[in-house]
Amino acid sequence: AAKKKADADRPATVAVMNVYDADFQWPAGTKIDSLRIIQVLPKTTAPPNEPRIGTANQTNARSVLGTVPVEADGSAYFEVPPGKAIYFQALDRNGMAVQSMRSATHLHEGERLVCAGCHQPRHRTAAPRASLPQALRRPPSSLEPDVDGTNPFSYPRLVQPVLDRHCVGCHGPGGRGDGINAPALAPPP
Repeated sequence: AAKKKADADRPATVAVMNVYDADFQWPAGTKIDSLRIIQVLPKTTAPPNEPRIGTANQTNARSVLGTVPVEADGSAYFEVPPGKAIYFQALDRNGMAVQSMRSATHLHEGERLVCAGCHQPRHRTAAPRASLPQALRRPPSSLEPDVDGTNPFSYPRLVQPVLDRHCVGCHGPGGRGDGINAPALAPPP
């Protein structure tokens, strides 16, 4: 009973031995700097596509929980909140998604998940390593929250200010452009 209580007080952890161990070819020169952890939010209405959330049939809403670092050797070790359907995106140094996990995973309190790589081939074992992955030489990383307005996603906080700053002056009522021949927008300050 005491062990069960101790596990319930701990977050789940995920260890990825090498993100580059994959069943696909990474684009030439790809360097993965971090993983974005995304929660697939449960749909609370029974009929499919009511309300419609995305472009695909029966798309669930998503929420960015945060990012975690990927070490130079491709390893990552991090905590995730238990009890949520999550998936990972491999990000380059510019924070751009290079690859998204094709499924979701769900961890229980105190559970530890170890992956050989990102979409590692299922019909072979991982290559032996000469040393312990860099990420496993330190405590697990905590999620670094994304920009304000991403969890939960907030159109008024995240999108509307950008439109107000760069678009509405020309494309809004009394604006200089008609939406087709509008002058080029100046780059953000």
